[in-house]
Amino acid sequence: MASNLYLAVVFLITFFCACGREPDISETPLPQVAPMPAVVAAPHKKEDIRYVYHGDQRPDPFIPQNIESASVPTGDIVTPNISALSLKGIFAAGKQKTAIITAGGLTYILKDSRLYDNRQRMIKGLSGAIKTDSVIMIAQDKTMRELKLRDKE
Repeated sequence: MASNLYLAVVFLITFFCACGREPDISETPLPQVAPMPAVVAAPHKKEDIRYVYHGDQRPDPFIPQNIESASVPTGDIVTPNISALSLKGIFAAGKQKTAIITAGGLTYILKDSRLYDNRQRMIKGLSGAIKTDSVIMIAQDKTMRELKLRDKE
């Protein structure tokens, strides 16, 4: 019986000493990790997105659809009266500015100081200069008129 008691005590001491011990990290080999390849970004091509408004193919976006525009025969180039012009918008693409001008239901485009109709025909007798929020129109008789963008009410 003394030997059984002796074996039980030795077993318990060994059991309790082994349970609290942390494993030695230096004995455990670390897994090998392959190095990650370097990521090189491909150069990104910058694309110039350009939009050309073809007034003869689509309706004018600045005229409400319930208003009928005046019809002009295809051969005639109508020179509008400088007092009837109204500035609808100014667009900038880089350093080049374009203004959309209306008169009597017709749309005109001012670009590079020249006025064009909706079929991209140059209108003689009128020229202009585009500013930040206005356009100065000059008639053939040197009459000048400044067209300003209207504020939304």
